[in-house]
Amino acid sequence: SDFNGDGAPDLAVANVGSNDVSIFLGNAGFVAGHDRLLGTASVVGGIATLSVSTAGLPAGGATVYARARDNRGAFGTPVSVKFTVANREPTIAAVAATPNPLIALSGTLNLAATGVADADGRIALVRFYRAADASNAAFDINTAIPLGGDALAAGGYTLALNTGTGALGFTPGINRIFAVAVDNEGGRSVAATTTVRINALPVIGGIALTTPGTAPILAAGSFTVTLSNVTDDTSVTSINLYRDSNGDGVLTTADTLMGTAVRVGTSNTWTFSRAGSTVPIGTYLLFARATDSNGQFSTVGQLLITVV
Repeated sequence: SDFNGDGAPDLAVANVGSNDVSIFLGNAGFVAGHDRLLGTASVVGGIATLSVSTAGLPAGGATVYARARDNRGAFGTPVSVKFTVANREPTIAAVAATPNPLIALSGTLNLAATGVADADGRIALVRFYRAADASNAAFDINTAIPLGGDALAAGGYTLALNTGTGALGFTPGINRIFAVAVDNEGGRSVAATTTVRINALPVIGGIALTTPGTAPILAAGSFTVTLSNVTDDTSVTSINLYRDSNGDGVLTTADTLMGTAVRVGTSNTWTFSRAGSTVPIGTYLLFARATDSNGQFSTVGQLLITVV
């Protein structure tokens, strides 16, 4: 701390035995051979002028001393001036997220910040965040979720993470990413931002036997299964139906592919029709599973049917 306001750091020491505090004042004056030489100015018409770059100087208060030297090498009494060095904030040009879109939640997302620079110091760290609200492009450090950081410039400022990690809060759909550069003085850049879409799994909202209207299915007749409210964040490319051949109640490679449903126009309804004779007589499960344009599968829908 600077107890006497002279710009030099002072020291406070607690004395246990005497139950008091000793204050040691720092030297705020010029110290030849210790203070950094900024340069030498020639005297013209009784005036000496020196221009000095503040690059590399620590941010905060600074004191500059000047002393004259005559032709015999003798120095005059130093004079001083105080000024404040303002830290120039670092800059960051962009942040990229790959792959984009990410095929599924729990996939690895790679983040990379580019154009990271600091004009008057060095980059200490680049931090990456996920926005709590993806629709808001304004960075708010109080609500943004920290994802991690990179302090090594070699290879670029990057971060690889698993989007399935619960604490990171990624969800299917659009997620907004921020990157913020921090310099050695603690200054922060304006945040760079981008979005990444994580593919949502397709959904089969409902599965029902619509023909015949009431069970059972006649082997001599036909039947239609209707799949309703089929949705995806891209597009559903197919819905396959299977018969539970081994009776274990779970869709496996042992089950029989019966065929592919057909979409009704541009609606979210798909239908699957077959002759009753194409399936064995008995009671068993039918499975329905949708596939989207990214090759991801829906949760399997089930329908219990009886054929007589």
